[in-house]
Amino acid sequence: MRNRCWNRVPAIVGAVVLAAVGFHDQRADSQVYGACRYKDASCKVTDQKSCLAGYGSYAGDGTTCTTLTGACKYKDGTCKVTDPKTCTATYGIYGGDGTACTTPTLATGACKYKDGTCKVTDSKTCAATYGIYGGDGTACTTPTLATGACKYKDGTCKVTDSKTCAATYGLYGGDGTACSTTTTIATGACKYKDGTCKVTDSKSCAAGGGYYGGNGTLCK
Repeated sequence: MRNRCWNRVPAIVGAVVLAAVGFHDQRADSQVYGACRYKDASCKVTDQKSCLAGYGSYAGDGTTCTTLTGACKYKDGTCKVTDPKTCTATYGIYGGDGTACTTPTLATGACKYKDGTCKVTDSKTCAATYGIYGGDGTACTTPTLATGACKYKDGTCKVTDSKTCAATYGLYGGDGTACSTTTTIATGACKYKDGTCKVTDSKSCAAGGGYYGGNGTLCK
């Protein structure tokens, strides 16, 4: 027993001496680093814990910021692979790290405009150019936007969608109605405080501060 204890003394003494001179196992301090992408599109190489603590997105061990690129699509339909910061600075839409221009990264669909024109683009571009997006995968030849008769105060009427009709201060007759349909918008006599009267619809009458006599009534 005594010999066994003496045999351990050199190992214990050695550990004490190494600790005294400041020696430590560097493997215990080794950290794995990778690219960390932040919300402002900036990037730096750090460890995963620090990345997450700074609300970044860790790309993986061994990655670098130069490797974090993806498809950047522009309004003219062109696409190039670049980093998100450059993409945003050049008014492109970034498809995500690792995406390619050959990858269908941006969903597109029919975008209809007030002038009746239509083009296939992504939802963000459509909204930015004041269009109405018909949905992912729709085409301009697809009847994606329901339309109907839109009647205006001056008596004119045109077939358009409900949103466009409301935006141009018209009265929408309902999906599928036509301007030639007499039953689309009911009208009647509208009498005003100054004693004047005109035939119009109930909503226009109320908006003008008039008293609506009922559908089908006439001014006497």
